[in-house]
Amino acid sequence: MSRFVDYFVICGYDHTKGRSGNHKESNSQVIQRFPEKDWPDIPFIHGIDLFCQPNGWLLSTERQEPTFFMSVLTTVEGNRLYCPCLSFSEVENSGSGMDYSVMFAPKCLVLLSRHDMVDSFRSCLKVIYIVYTEGMNGGGDGPIKLETLVGNLLGQVTMPSPGSAPLIFSLGGNDQHTIQPPTYSDVPMTRSRVALLFQQLGISSLLTLFSAVLAEQKILFFSSSFSRLTDSCMALTSLIYPMLYTHTLIPILPYSMLEVLSSPTPYIIGVHTNHQEQIDELLDVITVDLDRCKFTIPDNMNIHQIMEPLRTSVAHELSLVLHPDLHLADNAFQSDLTSKSSVLLDK
Repeated sequence: MSRFVDYFVICGYDHTKGRSGNHKESNSQVIQRFPEKDWPDIPFIHGIDLFCQPNGWLLSTERQEPTFFMSVLTTVEGNRLYCPCLSFSEVENSGSGMDYSVMFAPKCLVLLSRHDMVDSFRSCLKVIYIVYTEGMNGGGDGPIKLETLVGNLLGQVTMPSPGSAPLIFSLGGNDQHTIQPPTYSDVPMTRSRVALLFQQLGISSLLTLFSAVLAEQKILFFSSSFSRLTDSCMALTSLIYPMLYTHTLIPILPYSMLEVLSSPTPYIIGVHTNHQEQIDELLDVITVDLDRCKFTIPDNMNIHQIMEPLRTSVAHELSLVLHPDLHLADNAFQSDLTSKSSVLLDK
């Protein structure tokens, strides 16, 4: 069994660089990391702070609500690392004399893991965030320390083997978390990701996108939600199972790295909608606007579709799963069918 989490990192605004309105300048730094030395089997990812604030480390005049999303990084060996991040705001004071201003600077609590367990990551980071910002009473033992939570997470929680029972654990406070291991080690755990992508794009568009992946085309997702970008990219790559997607996969591309989009090699990349207009027209890239459910193929690109009658058959079978009510809509005795279905499901 391997460690559930390899590193815990606190990233923050770099005040030594001053207030800059330049998006391309990374005013950020790694404030703390645990452990401080690299694990022999998994080196620390330097530059991780870029992926914690993909739109740039910028000050704000208003306090931002805490947000959570998960980036996916790829090592030089081709292994995927999952980087869940809980971002929030802290007061950053500057000024002198009567010229005094209060700004809010971003700060991020970050995990680095080899496992795709987004719900468990979110649960753990929420507890760590409460202790970090507000403190938490541990009962007779006094206040809970951040070091205790992080030490337990990194040193005591291991990933259960595939097919085993769920692991229930605590970080040391009045908290409880669950890790649901995959049934099989090589089968992707998609959760609701695939269903959500079908709902956003529709069956026909997603079948075309599936063909584009197999044809090694460049695919670029846009969304105002970082979580939706990650979910969509991971859902698309899981659809080609048992094959593996071995090209560039960056579900959340930082603003400072947009030049990657000009790469001549195939990729699946996600970019925040804020930067959509700043990207030059890419003649060889399929674009997917998740917010507007818009799917665009360049005029000069020809994608070989799934052959008939297989495509129609697959689309029909998928519709039975995604829209079961549609096929019962014209039935005269709908209530009876619904009750019978409920009985069958209960059994």
